[in-house]
Amino acid sequence: MRAGPLSNSKIIALLNRSFVPVYAVNEDYAPKGPAPAEEKAERERIFKEGYEHHWSVGTVHVYVLRPDGHLFGTLHVAEAAHGENLLALLEKAVGELQQLRASRSCRQRHNRAGRRARKIPSPCTWSRVRWTAVVRGATSPSRIGLS
Repeated sequence: MRAGPLSNSKIIALLNRSFVPVYAVNEDYAPKGPAPAEEKAERERIFKEGYEHHWSVGTVHVYVLRPDGHLFGTLHVAEAAHGENLLALLEKAVGELQQLRASRSCRQRHNRAGRRARKIPSPCTWSRVRWTAVVRGATSPSRIGLS
């Protein structure tokens, strides 16, 4: 992944602009691994959610989570290694986030209609809401080299 799609400048820019990249080492999440119990439980919750949606789930996957923490989509690393597959998933997630921002902005304008001298927040106030892309690798403990 690091030598393929994660070295693609377009994917790196998209990840840096709209996602919180997380790299997790599988050995840390083994029963006797050093990861905290809370994180191990979260990993299992993500897996179960993927199974409920009948998506590809496993230890060597890319998981994209919604800003609320629920699963948006998954890709096996073999599929994600083809940059166009990963880029399509990430762009789809960003498109959904933009729709979410637009609908919130519209609701804010609607809810404040008729109120005196109230400034309507810009849709940019939602820019801190970001996606989480979790890349699970089998062995390497190093972090993804994203700028």
